[in-house]
Amino acid sequence: MQSSLTKILVLGAGQIQVPIIKQCKKLGLNTLVVDYDPSAPGFDFADSSIFLSTHDKEGILKIAQEEKINAIITTSDFPVNVVAYVSEKMNLPGLSISSAEICTNKYLLREKLKTSDLLCPKFRLIQNETELEDIDFFPLVMKPVDSSASRGVVKINSKENIVGEYQKSVKFSPSKKIILEEFIEGKEYSVEAITQNGITSIIAITEKILLPRNDEFFVEYAHILPAKLDDHTKELIEATVIAAIDVVALDDTTSHTEIMLNGSSAYIIEIGARLGGDFIGSHLIKLSTGIDMLDNVIKLGLNEKINTSPSLNRISAIQFITPQNYAPAKGFIDANKSDIDYFEISENKGKKIENSMDRLGYIIFSSNTRKELSQLFKQINNENK
Repeated sequence: MQSSLTKILVLGAGQIQVPIIKQCKKLGLNTLVVDYDPSAPGFDFADSSIFLSTHDKEGILKIAQEEKINAIITTSDFPVNVVAYVSEKMNLPGLSISSAEICTNKYLLREKLKTSDLLCPKFRLIQNETELEDIDFFPLVMKPVDSSASRGVVKINSKENIVGEYQKSVKFSPSKKIILEEFIEGKEYSVEAITQNGITSIIAITEKILLPRNDEFFVEYAHILPAKLDDHTKELIEATVIAAIDVVALDDTTSHTEIMLNGSSAYIIEIGARLGGDFIGSHLIKLSTGIDMLDNVIKLGLNEKINTSPSLNRISAIQFITPQNYAPAKGFIDANKSDIDYFEISENKGKKIENSMDRLGYIIFSSNTRKELSQLFKQINNENK
């Protein structure tokens, strides 16, 4: 694998792709990177920069064939469709075109899961405003069928404001389609898994904490890995996720599944055929378990044996920075830089947090015990005073 003669094509050069591009270079691979934005930060680490939309499957296929690439990968949502397309056309390892399509369309995912024995919330596809008139189940969650980063996702408690929210949400959908889902009360977790040659390994279950004092938008405020679970709940989550991965027929890919627990019932919320975002796949898993998921993504693309054996047993977390905790978080960074694994903070302009892109930065930290981790959370959020 570690050869400059081995060519790997990475789709996306944004900030989220920088870790995987750096990993390719660390492994000595000839790294070709595609993005439509010439100023994208990932190009700083590429061997070859290709200015093209990551949605242009025919253009990317042509480049892949001309360059005779050995693998094609991404760590973002929608380029997985192009990864699947190029992989199939060039007989490279990768998930199927149909599985990629299902995992990037929330309605298709719901339709597929409906055919299984898995629990599924009530849902409706909305393709125009008039279809909102006979909606009779509330509260509900409105989502663009083909968006990410919580953009356009909103909870609606009554019919009173459903049209106005639809008009805002549909702007985030390239296909101009919305899905309405029955709101499921409960505790949400995300599950990181990797499937190779039809065998799925659960790597980690992460506890998700949503933005406090916000009953409208679904924006992650923090993640803790691993989640604190009893054996029965852990087994329920793992069995449900593996069953869902089988239904969607994922193979030769990492996956990020969001699951809601309501009492003893487990509901699949979403399945992404890629690494978990919010630095879960790229940072938190390695800090907690020692498993390098970036390395595994590359190994999947090159059809090499993945590593799923943990070498660490630590607790890691990411705390996002918002206008509400900006001052204590900045103070914590200034006073504890040597104890922080990673951080980033931008200017506080007081903007309302409506999706993941609105957050002002993050702090990633790890410890040997949950008690230590809890104390760090309190310091960052000024809860000791």
